[in-house]
Amino acid sequence: MDALPYDIVSESDELIKIKAPSRSGAYRFYVYVYDDYNNVATANIPFYVK
Repeated sequence: MDALPYDIVSESDELIKIKAPSRSGAYRFYVYVYDDYNNVATANIPFYVK
């Protein structure tokens, strides 16, 4: 599966908003967050666009 381009609508230290794809279907958003000590957290967020 290929990565899709996305637009960041807004962001802050605690929140990021992206624009969902215009085509309906199932998607996943993979998130990787790093800190200043080389620690990482990950998330895999499935969503569906109607």
